[in-house]
Amino acid sequence: MSRRTLDTDRVVATAATLADSEGLDAVTLTRVANELGVRQPALYRYIDSFDAMIRLLGLRGREILADRLAAAAVGVAGDEAVRA
Repeated sequence: MSRRTLDTDRVVATAATLADSEGLDAVTLTRVANELGVRQPALYRYIDSFDAMIRLLGLRGREILADRLAAAAVGVAGDEAVRA
């Protein structure tokens, strides 16, 4: 993968794909780098640390959840919106 196509979003998306398919324990910097076709040190250009990548992964999950909850509640109000 060329450096031009690698960015923070791509790193986090790759970590998310690994977590979804193999579980969070499968997510390591080495594994993410291998999936992206780069060496592990290249990731530090886009993330500060493993913990930072996991934090960004959690934020991505929160954004997805918020979007899905908002979409489920469109056109409903009150208790019905809560149940959505």
